[in-house]
Amino acid sequence: TFDGDGTCTVLKQAGGTHVGDYHVFNLYANTNLTFKDFVCDGNRSNIVSADEQTHCINLYDVNGFTMYDMQANHMWGDGIKVIGTSANVYIHDVTMDDNGRSGIAVHQVATMTIERFTSTNISDSGIDTEPPIAHMISDFTVRDSTIWPATTPGAAVLSLSKGDRMAVYNTVIHGCVHGVQAEGVILDHVVILAPEGLCDAVSFNSQIGVVMNRVNIEARGTRSGIATASTGSAAPNDWALNHVKITVDSGSAFRLDGGGAGELTFNDVRVRSSHPSRYTGSGIYLNNTLAEYAVDNVVITDVDITGTQQGILVMRGVSAGLIQAVADGTVNLANSAGVGTTCSNITGSSSFD
Repeated sequence: TFDGDGTCTVLKQAGGTHVGDYHVFNLYANTNLTFKDFVCDGNRSNIVSADEQTHCINLYDVNGFTMYDMQANHMWGDGIKVIGTSANVYIHDVTMDDNGRSGIAVHQVATMTIERFTSTNISDSGIDTEPPIAHMISDFTVRDSTIWPATTPGAAVLSLSKGDRMAVYNTVIHGCVHGVQAEGVILDHVVILAPEGLCDAVSFNSQIGVVMNRVNIEARGTRSGIATASTGSAAPNDWALNHVKITVDSGSAFRLDGGGAGELTFNDVRVRSSHPSRYTGSGIYLNNTLAEYAVDNVVITDVDITGTQQGILVMRGVSAGLIQAVADGTVNLANSAGVGTTCSNITGSSSFD
């Protein structure tokens, strides 16, 4: 156990030049470590140069790590990097500020929970999962946290990539969320506020098994609230949106473009334009441009789309399945020139009610 005396205990990185993997703590093949009640200061304003892998805490093949009531600020790189075959990592009541890369960066871990975490003025992601290949992260959970905007415009402040069973609960995200090739993603009671119109609020490529419940999303400019497509040999599949509100300026609320998807279910989805007098953008936009994929089995029930130019837009490549749109819902465009539903190149037993 490393036990400090709150903000009275500060471990500060020496100034100068630091080349290579240079950390305040470098933990290798340890078990059952606890860090609590002190401040880790990377002192990056007094470092001439450093490798990007210069962090506060580097966890490599560590099994059993708990960190709480701490700060990890002013790092050249990440506050914490988790790599190797690490497992059972628990971080709670931790704040990070002014780090040059990410707050928490994860390459590989089995069972990791982050609770009551706050990141501010981080150059890249507040929380970043970036394994080199898919499914090197499992049982990854974020709860009751607040992630503030990155200082790098357009950076994804939360990344949920290449893992199994990744969940976010009761969290406010001031920025964009990105993910690729994960299986089993849950967003529950989450607010996502994308800034400046530089990135889609949620950009999920080839994510399989996505559940959004009680999620409020705002996208700026021409960017989408939720954008998804295929990546490599995988296509997004098995999505369920329940009690979701999406507000856009002039982009699409839900945009599938460039890759197929199946098993999409929308229930109690509310789409709003922040500028209803402009009548631009789409509520739900399905456009498949890859011949090897098909968009099918889409069920849209209890949807309310107000103030956009096109409520539901289906372009092409919808085949071999069922499209049921706006069953017991409302498309209220408030624009006599708007098109409620536009369909082309649709085959199979698709229907619009």
